[in-house]
Amino acid sequence: MINAHTEVYAILGHPVRHSFSPAIHNAAFQANNINAVYVAFDVENIADALKGIRALGIRGASITIPHKIAIIPYLDELTDLASKIGSVNTVYWEDGKLKGDNTDAYGFYESLSHHEEITDKTILMLGAGGAALAVSFALFAYDKPAKLIIAARNREQREQLRSRLLSNFPDATIETCNFESLSEARKQSQIIINTTPVGMFPNEDQIPFDPALIPEKITVMDLIYHPVETRLLQEAARKHCTIIPGTEMLLYQAARQFEIWTGEKPPLPIMKKALLSCLKQN
Repeated sequence: MINAHTEVYAILGHPVRHSFSPAIHNAAFQANNINAVYVAFDVENIADALKGIRALGIRGASITIPHKIAIIPYLDELTDLASKIGSVNTVYWEDGKLKGDNTDAYGFYESLSHHEEITDKTILMLGAGGAALAVSFALFAYDKPAKLIIAARNREQREQLRSRLLSNFPDATIETCNFESLSEARKQSQIIINTTPVGMFPNEDQIPFDPALIPEKITVMDLIYHPVETRLLQEAARKHCTIIPGTEMLLYQAARQFEIWTGEKPPLPIMKKALLSCLKQN
């Protein structure tokens, strides 16, 4: 029941009204009997929004597009991982300071590692944007893949990501390629990860590359969670691949946020049920 003691959490983004996060987190608060509410704020000016968080005593926030990088100058501190990635998706209070963290990396790693051994594997990652930042840093921060191949159409973007990774993980083996070279890159790979938005609702018929290039019986992960099973994952399933939908990353990153904010164990089955309910309604 909402009353004068109810703590407020929020997601800040633009646009944000489509977010499933309020349903996931409110279900978690209710399950753990926490007097809190999680709401969505459509925010264009992140600097003003941070002033509001400080002034109103909002206990924590999720940060989404387009503010994950823009928010950084307005925070008091960053966790080491968020600083290295250069992207924040979680804000919380610690010792009177407003801190930024990145649970996208944790959510990605948890979802992939539950299905596949990552150590010593060659991984093909599609895309070199913001999502790819969290994914690639997680791979080397939490594990030791044999090689990462970054495939992106923008040469400058993929080379910048490679340089940034090597500055933090100098012993890592990282290659880059364009999409025209995917035929060779995929032959080396035991895991393929799509970090691009290709195939996202309402363009479910799209796929990042020719499905004929998907190898048999490897692991294919798509960060897209709407639809749950993208065309990439459908085609991969036909090749007898292990497929991992973006819903798993979304769930695990939200669970980690809940833990940071409350100090309590997240009720994963309840959070998953709320997420799947949202997906059925959309």
